[in-house]
Amino acid sequence: LASFTSFAQKEIDFRINLEEGACFEVESASLSEGSASTGKEVQENKIEYNMVIQYHVVKKTPDFYTLNFMYKERHSTIKIGMKEITTDPKTADMLNFLSPSTQIAMMMNKPFFAELSPKGKILAVKENKDIAKEFKAKTKKLSPALREQVYLMVNSMAKSESLIANIESWTSYIPDSAVKIGDKWIVEKDSAVTHYTFVAETDSTYIIEGLGNSEKTITNEIQGMVMTSNNKEEFTVTIEFDKQTFLPKIITKESESLIQVEIPDYHAFSQPPTRSQGTLTLKISSCQ
Repeated sequence: LASFTSFAQKEIDFRINLEEGACFEVESASLSEGSASTGKEVQENKIEYNMVIQYHVVKKTPDFYTLNFMYKERHSTIKIGMKEITTDPKTADMLNFLSPSTQIAMMMNKPFFAELSPKGKILAVKENKDIAKEFKAKTKKLSPALREQVYLMVNSMAKSESLIANIESWTSYIPDSAVKIGDKWIVEKDSAVTHYTFVAETDSTYIIEGLGNSEKTITNEIQGMVMTSNNKEEFTVTIEFDKQTFLPKIITKESESLIQVEIPDYHAFSQPPTRSQGTLTLKISSCQ
């Protein structure tokens, strides 16, 4: 019996283990490349996107963590055919593109708060009540038109849906119950269904892998025309969890997608399917 139990696999309860005052950063980098037919020619498109969000644990109880967080960095490069646009909050030229995204949010000290359970569930997201006041104070030099554009961008990032999506990008993988190597579980989020497997462990990490797909249809009406977009995606995910904190150290998601746009009443305007391949990498590390 003693010999048998020594070889029994141990169940691991994935529970975030952070100390009050802890600081960590989540760096996300995505690359998407695809092609779209414009009728006579095939147009090559490329989108690169980088963002860093810094989190601080301001309170810890047995039932939840209270985190405050702020955007530290965000820049992107979009190439459509021969045209390329780069936005970077660290350069003044970004304002010329009317896409300053987080430039204002980055100036604010700890603008957002969230309550998170040890299992990674989001219990509450709290917005900064002073965001409008701070926004006005920090955009005095902008023209009225540009100030409105900036506000729309910053306000979209301050919405609960955006804040929740940022947190769920590194918490939604945590299994609800204790698991051992070889165990499987399913996560359903919006239109995506992902099947995860606890595959291995190393000296410092636990490794899980996921295989998933999503399918959704978006219908819009523009000037009396109904346009339907059918989006299909298949993806794989590999995640390494730190054994001490149970935060993911690195998450790699690779996907292939197919988008079919149809205008039923105007077939001449319908487009051939657009195909793309993408990679999303999240790295979580202690603050510098």
